[in-house]
Amino acid sequence: MKRVVVIAGGEVTQEDLHHIRPDDFLITADAGIEPLLDLGMNPHLAVGDFDTAGEEYLSKLEDLQISYRTLPSEKDVTDTHFALEEAIKLQPNEILLLGALGGARFDHALANLYLLEWLATTTSIPCTLVAGKNQICLLIGPTTICVTKGDTRYISLLPCSSQVVGVTLKGFRYPLNDATLTRGLSLGVSNEITQESGEITIHSGKCFCIQSADF
Repeated sequence: MKRVVVIAGGEVTQEDLHHIRPDDFLITADAGIEPLLDLGMNPHLAVGDFDTAGEEYLSKLEDLQISYRTLPSEKDVTDTHFALEEAIKLQPNEILLLGALGGARFDHALANLYLLEWLATTTSIPCTLVAGKNQICLLIGPTTICVTKGDTRYISLLPCSSQVVGVTLKGFRYPLNDATLTRGLSLGVSNEITQESGEITIHSGKCFCIQSADF
């Protein structure tokens, strides 16, 4: 399978949903089904305890002949975590996570960021979290990636481990050469690509790579 899109129960904009391609496999977690149905799109699988979306959605899912898995309200993983586990079973080339930030629950937003780390350390499937003008992925060294400028202006590297060692940035307004980023400090925030693409290399450590725009 080429790509699985998981739509969580946080804030989802029309701009976010425009990232969905016709051949994507769609999995919604709890209230993540609402914006999809509002747009006239049906998920291939809906999961959750549906404490947010409401039990009336179960009848709607049956009427629409949408496959769903109901989960207990008392469980060891969040609905989004469970949806990602279902996505992994499909062995896609890529996972796109929508609706994972925003909304009233900051604890869920932070937990969803940690899920990027869980995915990166337990699978080889790349996952990108998209929320409005922000695209977030997790990098684990040693690695080198090429990032394109696109519609985003800023790129920030925020350590997830205590330190990220051997950071080299090419094609950026503020280049780095074999630098060390320390968690809690802001050295890696608000850099800019000066060309059509830039290169990021890290030797060791884990960090969030956030591409964002403020317009």
